[in-house]
Amino acid sequence: MYLSIEIVSEALENLKDIHPFYGTTFLACKSENLPVGRAIPFAISEVETNFVKQFYQPDKSSEHLYTAFFTIKKDNRWLKLEKYASSTLQGTRTQSVFKDAFLHELGSKDWGWDLNYLSVLENNLSQNKGDFSGSRIPTFYLAASPTSI
Repeated sequence: MYLSIEIVSEALENLKDIHPFYGTTFLACKSENLPVGRAIPFAISEVETNFVKQFYQPDKSSEHLYTAFFTIKKDNRWLKLEKYASSTLQGTRTQSVFKDAFLHELGSKDWGWDLNYLSVLENNLSQNKGDFSGSRIPTFYLAASPTSI
């Protein structure tokens, strides 16, 4: 099955204002069944790195990944893969409004979803920009983005 260039373009347009947390950390942790209500040893940076390599690095020989999500540099959506999870994503999950979604003590390698993580994530949909500020994530477009195909 192939998607038309129009659908892919529409997907990119509809994802450009979504906070990257929802398209990276959240999906990476869900794909690895991070538990709810308890923290376990969990190599979260490694999980995120493997996730972005699998879904957002279309050219495996490249040192870059493509982000369809909100970025300050609108003219360049190609990000350096090196240290992306351990710096950019780490700051998002430990120093932003999203930190309350996790059970995690600074310096620990243990991670888990807090019991109220869905409420935290729902309450922080305002971190999205544009038309999707405060609203649900457009999952059809997430599935149709070019790096997911």
